[in-house]
Order: sequence, then C-alpha cells, then structure tokens
Amino acid sequence: MSFIARLLNALDALVRNELFRVILLIVFVINIAAIFVYVFERVGNPSQFNSLTDAIWWALVTMTTVGYGDKVPLTEGGRLIAAVVMFSGIILISVFTATISSVLVARKIREGRGLTEITWKSHILICGWNLNTEQILATFNLYAQKKKPQLVLVNEMPADRMEGLCDEFDRINVAYVHGDFTKETTLKLANVRHAKAVIILPDDSAGMHTPSDERTLMASLTVKSIDPKVKVYAHILDRENMARFSFIFMIYH
Repeated sequence: MSFIARLLNALDALVRNELFRVILLIVFVINIAAIFVYVFERVGNPSQFNSLTDAIWWALVTMTTVGYGDKVPLTEGGRLIAAVVMFSGIILISVFTATISSVLVARKIREGRGLTEITWKSHILICGWNLNTEQILATFNLYAQKKKPQLVLVNEMPADRMEGLCDEFDRINVAYVHGDFTKETTLKLANVRHAKAVIILPDDSAGMHTPSDERTLMASLTVKSIDPKVKVYAHILDRENMARFSFIFMIYH
C-alpha cells in the first residue's frame, strides 16, 4: 500500500472517529463565536477585546463554563453571541465528556472480554489452556526479576475467569486474548509478530476442545507463517509426532 493510500485511510478513520468530530465541532464553534464577538466588541468594548486572540480566549472560557469574568461583552450583539456560546457549550462539553466515558468503558469491556489488540513487544504468548497453565504463570511470577515479564494468554476460556486470573499475580503483567489460537487473526490480535516467544499447550479451554497434537501443530504452522523467527515451545502429547514438529521448525529455521 502506498503512502498516499495509507494517509487517506488514516484520514478516513480519523473523520469517522466520534471523539474527533466532537472536538472539531467545539473548535469550530469557539472560533466562529470569537470572530463574531470580536466584530461586535472591537468598537464598543476595545479595552477588553483588543484582538482576535482576546475573543478566542473569552469564547474558550465561556464555553467551558469557567467564567473568569476578565472579559465581558457589552454590546447587544456580543451578549447574543455569549448566550449562544453558553448554551452550546453546555451541550458540546456534555457530549465530549460522554464520548470520552463511552470510549473508556468500551475499551475496558473489550479488555475484559479479551478482544483488545495487544501492543506489547518482546512479550510471551501462552496459547491454549489446561490444568498446568496456572502453574506456568505462578512459575513466571516466582522467578520474575525487577522488570515484570509480559505474558499474553490466548485461549477460549470464559472471559470473566481470565479477567480474574490476570489480577492474581503481582510480579508479572498478564493480558488476555479470547479466540482460537490456531487462527491467524487471533494471533495477530495478540501481536505475535513482536513476541519474544510462544508457548503452545495442549488445549482444553473449558472442554471446548479435546487436547491433541493436531491443534498444536496447526498453531505452530500459523505462528511460524506470521513470524518465522519467533521461538516456539510446543508441548507434544505423542512422541510419534516429534518428527512432524521437527520438520516444521526445520523449514522455518
């Protein structure tokens, strides 16, 4: 994709962003109000509105309901503009606050459900879930140094169970991505491309899958296809499958 295309996509995403549109509307109202009040007040009240900068400052203070009172419109036109700014300010600031709150709440909900894209780098992915997973986390927590290791759990366990688990350990940072770890989209959500290592376990996510080397093999292939250089540690149940895994790692070596 060319630079122009990426730039256009970024601008399109920005325009579609609700928070950006609210901020843009606030800036627009402030500047329009400042221009009009300056036109009315620069003759009748030049001591307080000596420049357009003074008018912008007044509009900003009035819209945010701070109301310092250092600049007050005296003309009829100026007061009319002030009334419009006051009422529109209440609405726009309320919408702005509500939008930020909704974004933060939505992000928190997505994090809790394991649907947030991981931005960590040099982290460790633990793909799959079984009775040994908590013991693995406890071991990392026990031997953690001053810099907290970052571990990302990738499985299909219930989100509330994983959310509680992420807060149990004080010496490691644990995040959760919900999904099938054999799928490329799930692994990319866990930022496997920038991972330090990937641990693949026989998966028994709440009984949704029967632990098998086939899923481990599929996950190994998917991980290596995304990033051939990442280290993969796979727990194999059947020794007879060792040759198949060795062949995969030899290809991507």
